[in-house]
Amino acid sequence: MLVGENENEIISGQNKAVTLASTTRVSDLASMLGVDPVELIKQLMRLGHMITLNDPLEYEIASKICTAYGIDVTSVSDQQSIDSGESSSTKGDLDLSQGAVERPPVVTVLGHVDHGKTTLLDSIRNTKKVDGEAGGITQHIGAYQVEYQDKSITFIDTPGHEAFTEMRARGAQLTDIAILVVAADDGLMPQTLEAISHIKAAGTPLIVAINKIDIPTADSDKVKRQLSENELLVEDWGGDVISVNISALKSEGIDDLLENILLVAEINELKTNPELSGTGVVIEAKVDKAMGNIVSVIVQSGFLRVSDYIESKNSKGKIRALLDENGKRVGKAGISMPVEILGLDNLPQPGDLIEVKPDSKNHKKKSSINSNVNTQSGITSTQAGNLLLQKNREDLVFLNLIIKTDVIGTIEAITKSVTAFDSESAKVNIVHAAVGTISPSDVSLALTTESVICGFNATTEAAARTLAKTSDVEIKNYNVIYNFLEFVEERLGKSKKAEFVDVIEGQAKVQEVFNVSKGRTVAGFVVTDGVISRGADIHVIRNNEEIFVGPISSLKHYKDDVKQVRAGTEGGMVVEGFSEIEQGDVLESHKLVEAQS
Repeated sequence: MLVGENENEIISGQNKAVTLASTTRVSDLASMLGVDPVELIKQLMRLGHMITLNDPLEYEIASKICTAYGIDVTSVSDQQSIDSGESSSTKGDLDLSQGAVERPPVVTVLGHVDHGKTTLLDSIRNTKKVDGEAGGITQHIGAYQVEYQDKSITFIDTPGHEAFTEMRARGAQLTDIAILVVAADDGLMPQTLEAISHIKAAGTPLIVAINKIDIPTADSDKVKRQLSENELLVEDWGGDVISVNISALKSEGIDDLLENILLVAEINELKTNPELSGTGVVIEAKVDKAMGNIVSVIVQSGFLRVSDYIESKNSKGKIRALLDENGKRVGKAGISMPVEILGLDNLPQPGDLIEVKPDSKNHKKKSSINSNVNTQSGITSTQAGNLLLQKNREDLVFLNLIIKTDVIGTIEAITKSVTAFDSESAKVNIVHAAVGTISPSDVSLALTTESVICGFNATTEAAARTLAKTSDVEIKNYNVIYNFLEFVEERLGKSKKAEFVDVIEGQAKVQEVFNVSKGRTVAGFVVTDGVISRGADIHVIRNNEEIFVGPISSLKHYKDDVKQVRAGTEGGMVVEGFSEIEQGDVLESHKLVEAQS
């Protein structure tokens, strides 16, 4: 049964009467009407009443709902209230949950690559930011919070590529609600099925977001049919799985999706006791050159406060600072709030529990082996020699890799990904994997073991870059794992696609800086070596450190647009996405050139 937009519309022919007090709980009203409580809450929400199962309904609202269901209503005095909330049994339930308060739901968005997961997250983040935020998200901490209908919702921003299976599975376990994004044109794809398995295994409540409904080839019925074939029957097909049609690109259906998230949260009665000791679950961990170990967590109970002493399975320390999703310092973080912690002596694994302890005296000292086991993996000099012996086998194609990443979770995903390439004729060895910058010691190890260094959002130290050039060590940088896997496949000889190498075609030095408009800076330069060409990527180097990489959006010689500026010639350029150029910066021009076989 559905309630129409007109609250007085009779939609049921039931000939039944109920007696209502001045207030009646929603759950009791559902029982009186003989309807599903979830369905009743939905109808109330559609009529603008944001309430939960245990909330009281005023007589006027309850009577209108009864009338809409074709049920006669009589009233009694407050002293004759039949609200079961006044019963002794209910009072006993309240005593059991004394001190518990409602908490924001934690939501993970899963789905096949290119089905719009990232677009949906961006759309929600940009349109439903908490009031008072200045600008957008300034740094990625793996999660963010939005407000809708005066209630907070926490979203975990997990990677969407199939190689990050472990991260997605871990993310589902951290969450209260999972959003499965399915493109209305493609339907269920391999990663969609994979995500469904993770959600089912975790027992997480599910909402299906059918995306791209605005395109001509959209077919939501096909999606629902495929879902039913995988034991997920949506509500309008007679099942209990909520589905919402959306266009993430056009921000259509976002309110409906958020409304259903709050509905599922209310049904599951997510509560916590704020008086409990502070705990949090790690969602990411990384090393920052300036701030040291940074651990992103979602608070699970109580509060995390600056100066609290905290412990996890392999790390400990006093909280030096707490940073919210916008990089702002906060004094404390409450339940379901995503926050970055500074002060731990080591990087915990995603999924690890962090707990507030009375003091550091109770912390059991861990060995240095245990403290490092989760942040890096490597080999001994003897093992390095064995790798070279193996590499000389004529019947095997070997690829030795040194992996450096910005966050620890990426290491696990990459390690699992490359095992798929192992066969009787090919072998991929992870010689060393760690969080941090690509250093001269990495280059030395690569030279010894004949390895390729692969960085994932990891910067290369100036000294390492110089040493790599003189030692002929290959350094590759990626931010998408697809490209890395393609490189591995090509290097092992399983693909004949053209390989491209990064070539430095020239260098220039900034002599003057002109601020022509807000966010647009022109760098006046002189080419000191080679050429600077339109279409090249510019690596901005300051104090021997690479600080930015981006394409040239404008290249001029005096007032003329030019394709190229040669050595000894002056020019002006705008580097797309970067306006903080300073006098004395070095501009290094890079181009991808097809490698000669």
